[in-house]
Amino acid sequence: MIPAAHEPEHGSMVVYRVAASDRDPERRRMAVVVGPVLAEPVSGQLWVGVRLPQHEDAGPVDFIATGSIIEVQPPDNERTLDTP
Repeated sequence: MIPAAHEPEHGSMVVYRVAASDRDPERRRMAVVVGPVLAEPVSGQLWVGVRLPQHEDAGPVDFIATGSIIEVQPPDNERTLDTP
């Protein structure tokens, strides 16, 4: 679990572990955070919406558990998701 001080925010770049059911349990992926951190209503587990860097302006959104996040880089002021 990542410390609250390092909780991802909109525009953060994160590195996370891909699902344990994947063939390679050590496989990792980078993504840009596009949504707020929200708790799942039943379990209380925290999730956040992310997009792959090549699709950060548009494209599918994946939801990942914050417990799978390995590293968080703060948002880059020059890279914003709201500008064309």
